[in-house]
Amino acid sequence: MSIKYAVIARDPDMPLCEYTADSSLPEKAKKSMREYLQEGINMQRNASTMDNFSELIACTLYDTILFACICDASINEDKAFRFLKDLKIEFAKVYKGHLEKVHEQQNIRPLCLDKYFRKTFIKILDNYSTGISSKNLQLAFAKAEEVKEIAQKNVKDMIKNVHETDELLQKSENINELAKDFEKNAHEMEKIQKNTNFWLCSKKCLIIFGVIILLIFIAYLILSFSVCGNMALLSGC
Repeated sequence: MSIKYAVIARDPDMPLCEYTADSSLPEKAKKSMREYLQEGINMQRNASTMDNFSELIACTLYDTILFACICDASINEDKAFRFLKDLKIEFAKVYKGHLEKVHEQQNIRPLCLDKYFRKTFIKILDNYSTGISSKNLQLAFAKAEEVKEIAQKNVKDMIKNVHETDELLQKSENINELAKDFEKNAHEMEKIQKNTNFWLCSKKCLIIFGVIILLIFIAYLILSFSVCGNMALLSGC
């Protein structure tokens, strides 16, 4: 679809802004738009071949104010009206969605918003030249933004996981060091315990051995004095 000209008007005699996309479009064609704008008011939505310009179609959409365009005769009407609807959506933002306020303005002059709205005209026309509607473009941007947010979240999560992994590794190293210290201390304690057990055993053995010797000596004394009356038992009394 080739859009050659677009216009937004408060009424057929008061165009607010216009944009010529094809400089070869005859001026007569643009001037004859007034009657098609009037048809738009009567029919709210209209597409008809332009008189004296059989290769051109005039499309009009009326919603409080008029939106119209001139296209090739090979126009896809649905696409043309989607273009006008997108034009209306963007223009409504100027009045924060209240297009009826256009009729309340007393200082409006022909093409008074021409320079102000020109960039939006160009943007929407470019979208339709590439086959992308304003709505689809906004959805694409929204999806791109969503993907961007997801990617940012994934990066943040990855960085967080890396930090947590580093902390776990550090804790693991600390635990390993503690385990080594504990093992070393356990070996030292075991060694000390063995030495302690050895000396405790030796002391007990000495005491028992001493007691046995003492008992033998006492038994000898008793026997010697009983038999010999003295300690000469071993020498034959």
